[in-house]
Amino acid sequence: MKAIKIASGFAVTALAAAITGQAAAADTETSYTFYGTMSAGAVFDFKGDDTRDVDTLEDDDGDDDIDDGDFYGLMMDLDVVHGPFSANISIDGIKTAGNQTAEVTVNDIIVTDGPISFGQVGEVTVTDEYIGAEEAEMEDGDDFEPDVGIRYSANGLSVQLEGADADSAGTDGQGNEFDDNLAHDKIDFGLGVNYHYEMDTVTLDVEAQYLDNGNAGGETVSSTFIGAGVTADLGMVTLKAALNSVAGDGQIQANSGLNEDTEFAVQADVNITDTISAYAVVLDNSTETDDGLEVEVGGAAGFGSITVSGYYFNDGLDDSGDILYGEVAYAQDAYAAYAEVEVDDLDAEDVDSPAIGLGVSYTSEVGVVYAADYDYQSKKKEADVSTTNKIELSASYSF
Repeated sequence: MKAIKIASGFAVTALAAAITGQAAAADTETSYTFYGTMSAGAVFDFKGDDTRDVDTLEDDDGDDDIDDGDFYGLMMDLDVVHGPFSANISIDGIKTAGNQTAEVTVNDIIVTDGPISFGQVGEVTVTDEYIGAEEAEMEDGDDFEPDVGIRYSANGLSVQLEGADADSAGTDGQGNEFDDNLAHDKIDFGLGVNYHYEMDTVTLDVEAQYLDNGNAGGETVSSTFIGAGVTADLGMVTLKAALNSVAGDGQIQANSGLNEDTEFAVQADVNITDTISAYAVVLDNSTETDDGLEVEVGGAAGFGSITVSGYYFNDGLDDSGDILYGEVAYAQDAYAAYAEVEVDDLDAEDVDSPAIGLGVSYTSEVGVVYAADYDYQSKKKEADVSTTNKIELSASYSF
């Protein structure tokens, strides 16, 4: 879904003033939500390859190292409703002193009149991401996510006329315009249909989508997408299955280069007890001719304040890609700790060295989290892969 972006601090002031004035009008509802985060940390690289650094961090998810201090401190969401009109306005990117800029993004501009809605209504299809685990997951993006649509929904059936906004078009390097989601010229016209049915313990989705580039450049290209997904809740066991198929001369995915793509996936989730669970996913994509089935099995078990989890993933390749992951986590009152290990390319001639992660944290009475995280992985024998040997100390607060 395409968002409308307004940059600069002046825009924030002007927009806030406009919203304040409109909020005073009759029949207008405006809700405000403020949230923010602040993290500072120090990274010590014991390899000596990188410079040690102390700085602010962009986020607190542990995925990134010091990022030159470009962090987002305060965000603000405004939900505006006026009769059938609704929209979300996000003010993001308020940065530290010396660069006081912000970005205003307007999302989900929708008008709803009974069963009819139009605007940024999103995609009507759902089965392209119906099944997914840590590693084995369906190809999200096989269908088309429009910028604008007109939808009719009633009795489980949704029908939508849709298209890509011309402002979102890019170029293919030769001056030809196309939307980021498409391999050919931007799609001016699309038709999506979804039927959702629920009965007792069974849920069913059946859908289809047709796309046409509107004869851009004098040549018409089109794509079709069909999908089906079913979920059966059998009590202790939940089963899910999904089938997707894409075909046509206007292939939906720009990076695919393939005219046909059929994918089938099955997932079983088992709740053995309130604290012990397991799952299995089997996925087949017929376009990946060198691959077999992707298979992933995993589970988690809780024992008081300790949780043990892990999974094994087989990507179907003969000599690379398999993953084994395990984690032990502890959480009690203000204290938490974890130990994790991951081994990649298990079926390769040269198996990756285990990647080890260790961490502890303490949350103070006011909500500040103090943490230490250590990552280690030795150099791979036959490849030019650097050793990982570093510790990150951080303090963070979010609300």
